[in-house]
Amino acid sequence: PLLDILSTGIPSARSLGLMNYARKLAEEFDSELLFLHAIQPQTWPLREPERETRDAIMEVLRTTRGRLLMREGLPAATILEVARSEPADGILMVTRGAKTFSMKFAGSITAQVLREAGCPVWAAAENFSLFARRPIRNILCALSLGPRTGPVLRWAAGLARRFDATLSVVHASRALE
Repeated sequence: PLLDILSTGIPSARSLGLMNYARKLAEEFDSELLFLHAIQPQTWPLREPERETRDAIMEVLRTTRGRLLMREGLPAATILEVARSEPADGILMVTRGAKTFSMKFAGSITAQVLREAGCPVWAAAENFSLFARRPIRNILCALSLGPRTGPVLRWAAGLARRFDATLSVVHASRALE
């Protein structure tokens, strides 16, 4: 399945946009779409915005092969556990758009998932729905040249071939010596 991390807290227009983007990718790859809501004890029962998001997901699932999972736990750990147990082919997630400093030192959910996921992770602070209507023509793959570089690069190259897109590779490192 294509694991779509829709919400780990209060839903937003960005998370609803991600839902549309994930649906398009799932259709392109003939994938099952798995929506996950990681619920923390203080967010239960669901508030009105979260119920509205759940209802929007259920509407999408009427025409798209997929499921909605609700799991209690810390968001990053829950996302990673579900991605392993399903097993997910990819994770899409919305970020709050935190700056690098706060992501690194505040231990953002996105940063934790990016470090520990065993599958590709697409994350953005933008509204994904803007991109769901456009074809994918350019793919940027950032690599640190660590032990997982080969599989990530092969996956990005395969994705670029699938979409007949241009692949750009960037070496991302803390410091070049």
